[in-house]
Amino acid sequence: MEAMLYGLTTRSIRSLAYQIAVRNNIVHHFNNETKLAGWHWLHSFLKRNNLSLRSPEATSAARAQGFNREAVGSFFDILKSLQEKHNFPPSRIFNVDETGITTVQSRPSKIIAARGRKQVGSLTSAERGELTTVVICMSPSGIFVPPMLIFPRVRMKPQFADGTPPGSLSVCHKSGWMQLELFEKWFDHFVHHTQTSKSNPVLLILDGHKTHTQNIATIEKARQNGVTILCLPPHTSHRMQPLDVSFMGPLTTFYTQEVEIWLRNHPGRRITINEVGSLFAKAYLRGSTPLNAINGFKKTGLYPLDHTVFTEDMYAAALPTSYDPPQNNDSTENDAVAAVSPEMEDAMEQIQRDFVRESTPDEQIITQVEKPSTSSMCNLISPETIAPYPKAKNVKLSKKKVSRKGKAAILTSTPYKEELEKSLVQKNRKNNADKMKTNRITFKNKNAANNSSSKGKKQESNVTKARVSRTQSSSSESDVDVECLFCGNNYSKDHCGEGWIMCCRCGKWAHDECAGVESDDDDEFTCDICLQK
Repeated sequence: MEAMLYGLTTRSIRSLAYQIAVRNNIVHHFNNETKLAGWHWLHSFLKRNNLSLRSPEATSAARAQGFNREAVGSFFDILKSLQEKHNFPPSRIFNVDETGITTVQSRPSKIIAARGRKQVGSLTSAERGELTTVVICMSPSGIFVPPMLIFPRVRMKPQFADGTPPGSLSVCHKSGWMQLELFEKWFDHFVHHTQTSKSNPVLLILDGHKTHTQNIATIEKARQNGVTILCLPPHTSHRMQPLDVSFMGPLTTFYTQEVEIWLRNHPGRRITINEVGSLFAKAYLRGSTPLNAINGFKKTGLYPLDHTVFTEDMYAAALPTSYDPPQNNDSTENDAVAAVSPEMEDAMEQIQRDFVRESTPDEQIITQVEKPSTSSMCNLISPETIAPYPKAKNVKLSKKKVSRKGKAAILTSTPYKEELEKSLVQKNRKNNADKMKTNRITFKNKNAANNSSSKGKKQESNVTKARVSRTQSSSSESDVDVECLFCGNNYSKDHCGEGWIMCCRCGKWAHDECAGVESDDDDEFTCDICLQK
C-alpha cells in the first residue's frame, strides 16, 4: 500500500487488525468499543516486520500514473536503438533541465532552539520571493555546461550577472520563466560549449516541457549541428531525469545555506535580484561535482544503460490506474477465502502469540489455542479481502484524448518534426479564425450601439479589425480611413452598408463582394496578392 502511494496510518492498521481477528474468529482482547487493536500490538508488529512511521512526500496523480512499465520500457527501447546506431560516449550525452530559485529560501535549515519552544522562526527577505529560472546541463562523465539564468526583468542590467558562475549566460524575461526564444538562446550556448557537429554528434535528453517539444527553431538547429534530442516520457522526471535525482536537491540545500549566511552577515538588509547570481554561483559550484553527475545517470539507468534499476515496487503507484484485461473466472463474488501459504500459517501463529502476550496471566489460559488445522487455515479471510487494494474503474478514452497524450520521442526525427509543423499550422489557423470571429462580434455590438445613439446625425466611419455588417444603415465615426484592396473605394464613402473583411496576412481591407466571400463566412481570409507570394 505504501508503494502504491496509499500508505496506511497507525489507526488504519489497528482497525484492520481488529477486523482480521473478528472475521477469522480469533480470540482477542482488543477494544470492542473503538474496534481497534492496542498500541502494544502495533509496536510489536512494526518491530517484528522492520517497519517505521514515516512522513510521506506529496506525489501528484499524474506522476503516479505516468511512471509505468510500458512508458519506461518504450523509452529505454528508443535509447538502446540510439546507442546502437551512434554509440555515444559518456562525454557526448547530456541532460538539461530548469529549476527555480528565489530571493526567499524555500525551506529554512534546522536550527538549535530551547526545548519546549512552541514557535521557532527564521529570517527571510520577504513573504514571497522573486523567481529566477536556472538552466542546468550535465553529462555522465562529470562535465557541466555553464548555466543560464533568466531574471524576472524586461531589460538586462550588468549587475544581474555579477558573481555568476564563469561562462554562464544571463538573460531577462518579465515572467522569469523559460520561453521558446530563450531556450533557443540556451541551445546556441550549448552548441558553443560542446562543439557539436555532425561528425561529432551529441545526445541531449530533456523533459516534455512545451518550450522543448514545440520549438521548431531549436529542432532545426539541432538537426544542422548533429544533436539528437530525446524526450523523456511525461511525468517521469522525478525518477528518470538525472538532474532531478542527484543534483537539484543538493543545489536547493546549498542555496538555502548561502542565503542564510548572507542574511546573517548583512543584518538589516534584504536579498534582491542583484544578489541572486552570486549566491547561486556559490551553491552551484558546491553541487556541480563529477560524483553527483555520475550517480545521477547511474541511478536513472541512462548511463550505463540499464533499465533494471527500476524495481517492481517502483511501478506499484501506477497499478490502481493500469488496465487489466478481462478474465474468465468461475469464482463468485462471495468467495472471500484466500489460499493459505506456509508464510501465512506462520503469520497467523505469530498473531496468536501477540494476542496472548497482550493478555493477563489468567486470560492467557483462555487465549492459548491449539495450532489451527489445515482445513481451518484454508477458511481464513485475508487482509486484502477486508481492505482491498485501490483500483480505478477502466475508463474508455476517446481516440482524440489518447492521441494528445505525450510519450517518449526523438524530437529531431523527421516524422516528429513534420507532425509538429503540421500541428502548429493548424493551431495558428484556429487562433486566427477565433480572433477574427471575436473581432466581428465586438464590432457588430459596438456599431449597433453607435447607430442607436446617433439617429439622424451624420457620423464619420470607424475603421475596425473585423467585418462590417451588411445591414449597417449609417456610417460610424472614424479617425482613420482605408480603401478597398481591389476597387480602391474608401470606407468613409461607403453609404450602402457593404461588408468589409481584412486579409489575415497583409492586414489590408476589401469589400466582401470584391473579395468573393460571403458575409457570414467565419473562415479566415487571404487576399490574392498574398496567395501569389
